[in-house]
Amino acid sequence: MVEQRPQSGESLKIAMVAACPFPFPRGTPVRIERLSHALAERGHDVRVFTYHLGENSKDNVVTICRIPRVPTYNKYSPGPSVQKLLVVDTLLAWKLFSAVARTHVDVIHAHHYEGLIAARLAKVGRRLPLVYDAHTLLGSELPFFRLGVPRNVVARLGNRLDRWLPRLSDHVVCVTQTIKDRLTSFGMDANDVTVITNGVEHEM
Repeated sequence: MVEQRPQSGESLKIAMVAACPFPFPRGTPVRIERLSHALAERGHDVRVFTYHLGENSKDNVVTICRIPRVPTYNKYSPGPSVQKLLVVDTLLAWKLFSAVARTHVDVIHAHHYEGLIAARLAKVGRRLPLVYDAHTLLGSELPFFRLGVPRNVVARLGNRLDRWLPRLSDHVVCVTQTIKDRLTSFGMDANDVTVITNGVEHEM
């Protein structure tokens, strides 16, 4: 059950959860930035909850809400780390929880599993719609990172997380049809998964 949704055409207050440096010129942050701008240009109030890391932004359309600075964490590259999961993402969940407790939010839009988990923790006790933006699948991505564990073990763990974590959301947005096909093969209802690919900006 979720709270009654605003009628079509109404302005929404959207909490965008970016579990990554933001803004920053690589895949995930760019998708989040373009999506946030597009929603803001449609008249919605978009606030991006993100790490303490990111380039300076002169953007006054989207509000950026950062966690407190973590002096020992300066990782801009993708991939997991112990400090990221236990410290940085915990601070992100707390930042979002505090904001949701203080102000009205219509929907949370979370990116990557870290953002999804942070959002799920932040909305405990509140019936807020939660959209999960799936950029990749852990079953295929995790084995490429050096985690000190055999790749086949990591792949199996990733597949288990791919089966379970997306179900924590009310709806999933996938960047490719391949990801949707994989999630539905795990038993997710196809009506709960939408494909929204990345756009191509010819001028860039």
